[in-house]
Amino acid sequence: MIGLQPSGGFFYKSFLELNGGNFFSILSFDSGSVELLLDEKNKDYFSSARPIIYKTKNDKSNGKDYYLSSAIDNAIRANQSKAVNLIIKHILEYQNNYISSFLFNKNLTRIIEMGLEVTDLFNSRVYKSVFDFDEWPGSHPNEEKQIRAFNGSIFHVRHAYEDIFPEDEFKIDFTEKNKQKIYKI
Repeated sequence: MIGLQPSGGFFYKSFLELNGGNFFSILSFDSGSVELLLDEKNKDYFSSARPIIYKTKNDKSNGKDYYLSSAIDNAIRANQSKAVNLIIKHILEYQNNYISSFLFNKNLTRIIEMGLEVTDLFNSRVYKSVFDFDEWPGSHPNEEKQIRAFNGSIFHVRHAYEDIFPEDEFKIDFTEKNKQKIYKI
């Protein structure tokens, strides 16, 4: 059925007709379908701006409640380890950002139990983020390693420098002349 279609776009762009879903998610119960849909010949439909693997809202049988599931969840329910592997590889190439980590909130242990390789997933931007901040502590002139306790948020630590390092040897002169020295401008 997939190979007979003149364009693969049908499987990725049928958003409104399927209550927010797509045919890729529906067909993910079958490894052969996943393999055909994620084939490189369809790469024109893949982009980080328009992901094809995402959670969709599904009504429960009682008609009142709903649950969220993704193509990964459907492939796991069908015990399709090949499909799950292909989907993970696709995510690493086209959806490699922390937002994709939400796709694995409830199924990561099951993926590991299936014996699938997750090293690349853990080493990707899905689970690793780099905070690039040119102020302290990365650009501090004192290069001695220091470990101090901080019980606040990681987003507030940069404003708490004087509280964490009150000693004179850690004082920083942030005048314009000294900034050039600290940041090696």
